[in-house]
Amino acid sequence: MQLQPRPETYPQIRKALKLFKISSVITGVMLFGLYIISCIRWFLHSDVYLFSEGALVKLQQLAPEGVEIDFQPPGVNFTTIFLVAHGWFYVVYLITSFMVWSPMRWPFWRFLALAFAGCVIIVSFIAERWVVRDVERVLQDGRDTATVQA
Repeated sequence: MQLQPRPETYPQIRKALKLFKISSVITGVMLFGLYIISCIRWFLHSDVYLFSEGALVKLQQLAPEGVEIDFQPPGVNFTTIFLVAHGWFYVVYLITSFMVWSPMRWPFWRFLALAFAGCVIIVSFIAERWVVRDVERVLQDGRDTATVQA
C-alpha cells in the first residue's frame, strides 16, 4: 500500500508544487536551448558569442581537436554561460522535485523518474503535468475526506 501525505503537510506541498511547476518549465526550456547550443557545437564547430566586435551575436569557430590556442575572442561566451546556468537550474529542479516528492511520501522510483525527466527534452513538461495532476488529486481527495469526517 502506498503511503499518503499527512494533512498537516498540505500547505507545504502546495508551496513546493508551485516552485516545481516553475522550475520544471525553466528546465524544459533550458534543455531545448541546450539542444540548440549542442547542435551548433557539434555540427558548426562553433561557440556563440555575444557583444562581439561588429555583431550582437557571433559564431566563433572552435579550435580543431588537439590544437591549443591562447586566443580569447572578444565578447561574452554565451555558450559557457548557458551551460553553467543550465546546470544550476537543473540543481534547482532536483531540489523542487525533492520538495514535492518527500511530503507526498512517494516511492523512491518516482523521484528517480523526476530526476530523469529533467534530463530529456520535452519530458520535463510531461512530468510537470503528471506531478501536478497527481498532487492536486491527492490534495483534493484529502480535502474531501476531511469534509466528510467533519
